[in-house]
Amino acid sequence: MKEIPEGLWLLLALTDSESELRALENKYGKLGGGSSKASIDDLYAFDLDIFLGAVEVSLHTISQEMREKWDPVLLDRLYKEDKFRNERDPREKAFSTFLDWLNTGLRFEEVIVQAEWEGATLVLKPLTRTLLAKAWLQLYEAMSNPVPWKQCDYCKTPFPIRRKGAIYCSDSCRAGAYKKRKGILK
Repeated sequence: MKEIPEGLWLLLALTDSESELRALENKYGKLGGGSSKASIDDLYAFDLDIFLGAVEVSLHTISQEMREKWDPVLLDRLYKEDKFRNERDPREKAFSTFLDWLNTGLRFEEVIVQAEWEGATLVLKPLTRTLLAKAWLQLYEAMSNPVPWKQCDYCKTPFPIRRKGAIYCSDSCRAGAYKKRKGILK
């Protein structure tokens, strides 16, 4: 299994088909509980719908200025501008809806927190069993400290923009893109 990218929550939100979900499961591990077939069917029935709704609503909780820094391709696929238009306080309504769905997802996926002592410091570590649980935790972390995201120009994996002008998610993608431009890699 490959290392789980920090943009797993966006990869999951951007999947358009069962075959894409199966590809994620094959690449990174089990998405949900039960057998592989059952987990994908269950995800489509309930879990994934709530997760996708939470991702969309989460984008209403961040400021307009932050959204403007996001990759427009990602926003076009994930953000519905008029979702809370008729609310008296749209951002507050989005936040309470997001919080309800986040708590539901974390409870349903049975995310627990383990405490360990590292010297004199108590360290809390969340434990997850499934990819969907990891995605819920990533969504929580992304909304706790919002940063803009974009898709890697080489592998199309979403990544947080940490410096202006970043177009690749990793050094290996930058090298792969260079080799592709030079005709070394097809």
